[in-house]
Amino acid sequence: MISDGGSHGSLQRRRWYAFVHTHRWSLAKRFFTAMASAVFVVLFLLSIVMTFPGLGGKSPEFDVKPPSPEDLRLTAAEQSLGSDLHVTVQLPLSRLVEPRLPSRSWFPDPACGRFRTHFARPGALPDARLASFYRSGNTWTRYLLEAAAGLFTCGPTWEGELADELPTGPLPSVADLQSRLNTSHGTSDELRQAGFVAEDMPSAARVCLLTKTHAFAPHWRRLSSSNASSGGGDDGSTDAAQHPHDPGYALPAILLVRDPFRALISLRHYHVNSSAALAQSRAAEAAFSGAEWRQFVERYSRHWLELADDWAASPQDTLLVAYERLVAGPGVELQRMLEFLGVAPSSDRMDCVMQHLEGGFRNSGHPVLPQDGVFDKEMQKVVWARILQLNRLLVDRGYRRLPVERYSFFWEV
Repeated sequence: MISDGGSHGSLQRRRWYAFVHTHRWSLAKRFFTAMASAVFVVLFLLSIVMTFPGLGGKSPEFDVKPPSPEDLRLTAAEQSLGSDLHVTVQLPLSRLVEPRLPSRSWFPDPACGRFRTHFARPGALPDARLASFYRSGNTWTRYLLEAAAGLFTCGPTWEGELADELPTGPLPSVADLQSRLNTSHGTSDELRQAGFVAEDMPSAARVCLLTKTHAFAPHWRRLSSSNASSGGGDDGSTDAAQHPHDPGYALPAILLVRDPFRALISLRHYHVNSSAALAQSRAAEAAFSGAEWRQFVERYSRHWLELADDWAASPQDTLLVAYERLVAGPGVELQRMLEFLGVAPSSDRMDCVMQHLEGGFRNSGHPVLPQDGVFDKEMQKVVWARILQLNRLLVDRGYRRLPVERYSFFWEV
């Protein structure tokens, strides 16, 4: 018997060839589409594998080179721009600290003593100020900021703020800063012994969180708000817009304002022997009467107004802190200041600050209080006129009003 399987297989092959010939382009298209999809899937899976450490890729922890001290310094262009950079940089405290400069802890107990306050590397921090009239709680505010932020605050220096000169030139070396730690200048020595070791550090070194000042804002501070009382053009433009080539910069500042009646009494005590500690600097009751005292009140209440008005001229770069609100709610006001400065302490550190709010250098128990025998009706009228004038200026510029209801003689004016 002869089988017909051969002829049947030949017929199948002829039909297959005919199908392929007819649909060859469609089949080729499907083939290449499938290949391209397969290649894409393979590449996608490889990218995932190479991204995660332990699956074939390099660990980012070891692939990133730690910054050198030079990496942390601002470039010359950045220094010229100063606060106009408006850049938020989040770095751990350990990345900013200069280990060759001293550090200290503000907390006396072992549990909190591990939190220390340091100097930053030269040029690592932006320039900033803590501005206030004399005897307005400046030292206590500095303590709160240093304890919470872990960074020292600088005292005023002649070559910086008081000279009213734009910081220029190269950054000081660590050796230069170490030598300044051994200098002594009167009251700054008293504060340094109390723990404020950065009293003679220049603000231009940018090793401090901010710099204390009782002086007017430097003339080179660039105003960056059209609400500024000075520097605005007829068209509403700001001082910076009118002078685009001005070498100055915005200079962020915390403006601390206190009831002037109490500040004036404290300042009068201070003038006895220039001691920052009230216990060592108490004026006799006779110092708060007579023509000399009246002239003192007239002169320094005007200075209280003008100083606050000057620093508040740039609302965009100034944080107003009322001393009375700081006393009533230190946690809230301290958090506002830290956020303004771009600092975010750990919750454990903030708990320690709240446990040790007083610090070691806050005056209390004033022997002379604002009473009618200290400020007669005419003096009350003069000072309150300036309080109300400043309050209107601040509100008009967008600041929160002063807590005037907590000021002396409020219910008598």
